[in-house]
Amino acid sequence: MSTGEYMPDARGELHVHAVITYIWQLRPVRVKGNNRAAKRVELAGKASTCIRLLEGDPVANSQESEVAMWRMEVADDSSPGSYFHVQILGREEDEKFPHSLDVPRLPGALVSPFACAEFILAELFQERWSAHADRDFQDVRDWRTVQARRLRRQLNWHLEEIERTAGSPWSSWKRAKPPSTLFLKQP
Repeated sequence: MSTGEYMPDARGELHVHAVITYIWQLRPVRVKGNNRAAKRVELAGKASTCIRLLEGDPVANSQESEVAMWRMEVADDSSPGSYFHVQILGREEDEKFPHSLDVPRLPGALVSPFACAEFILAELFQERWSAHADRDFQDVRDWRTVQARRLRRQLNWHLEEIERTAGSPWSSWKRAKPPSTLFLKQP
């Protein structure tokens, strides 16, 4: 429960917690005829992580109400928006951002469920999470290595797309689809 810690000096008015759900449809990638456990996977459908912020204490069984919701997603090839995007989308037609209006699809970083968990921890616990994440522990160093490699590859790919276009960089970025090898380890 974040008791206002989403603001500096814990000055936020709400007491909120996050619920993270995700659907990532993955398929193992193996050399034909190899039946050993796959070391790589590829997207085979949806890749969506939903973050909901709820006010109320689930431990005390108090009434909870949703105060915010967004999804961090990887689009498919037919998507009209940015390949990696954040989408604010309501669940009902009478809400702001109704389900039938699937914009905005804001460009974003590739966000695995684990990266989303770190993101929301950093948002809800501004000072405490920074103090924890900046510590020099082996698990933090391992996570940093994985995340830094993924972000560097994605940002470099975006920069290459922007540099390559003769037209609007924004439109180019929005339309671009990354190579399937973007996040694979290079030999």
